[in-house]
Amino acid sequence: MRNITKEEYKIASRYLFVDLTLATIEVDLKRLQEHDLFKIKEVYINLLEKLQVIGIEERRNLKKLLKQEDIQIVLTTKRDTFTEYTIYCKGKEEIKSYFNYHIRNRVRDIMNEWLGKTVETKKEH
Repeated sequence: MRNITKEEYKIASRYLFVDLTLATIEVDLKRLQEHDLFKIKEVYINLLEKLQVIGIEERRNLKKLLKQEDIQIVLTTKRDTFTEYTIYCKGKEEIKSYFNYHIRNRVRDIMNEWLGKTVETKKEH
């Protein structure tokens, strides 16, 4: 089948990485709540929860776009170094393989992006 458009890919990949970022935040929150990693862990829990709120809102908006554009993204294969996803859109499909280290970096970048939004919100108040 022919490939999806650049815009369809942009929406699907952003959703994928936002979803993975939220999953990472959930894992980190659970670890923070269950273990005494910091003297004052409430500060870090609060920060992660703020990032989570921003991410949930973005994911909600992206989900609407996925539905409007009839886009689905499915985990196809997960290996030690690569993870493969298939993106389906209006009868088209495209298989994307991501280096796991690249996924980690994208998740980190999105967390930093959201962190910047929390700082901007503080400046506005």
